Amino acid sequence: MDKVLKLLLDDLDKIAESFEEIFDTEVRERMRDAVHHGFIKPKSRYVLPDDFGMFGKRANAKVKAALRRFLDAAKTVAKKEGLVTPDARLAAFQNTDLTSGEGNYYDDFFGYAEKP
Repeated sequence: MDKVLKLLLDDLDKIAESFEEIFDTEVRERMRDAVHHGFIKPKSRYVLPDDFGMFGKRANAKVKAALRRFLDAAKTVAKKEGLVTPDARLAAFQNTDLTSGEGNYYDDFFGYAEKP
């Protein structure tokens, strides 16, 4: 899971270079909801939204694409690694030992959740 999460964090770093609103509370909450419903505690037939609270369509599309790549890969990796419960998936996602290339942790982009 570490490799998949690192790729997501690096993707979000790239977006942050041009769109610093990615660190805004509203954006963080919407991205966290997407990861929650798409991976941590998946909803059947969940569809990523088009709007993550970014200031423009292009920025929202970049966030959506990064999250889509993560969700697609994370589901596969979670099965391989035996992360079958929401608690296990949340713990793997909230890895405090892992940072992006710019030194950002998962909680810089998503905040922290105590339980799934």
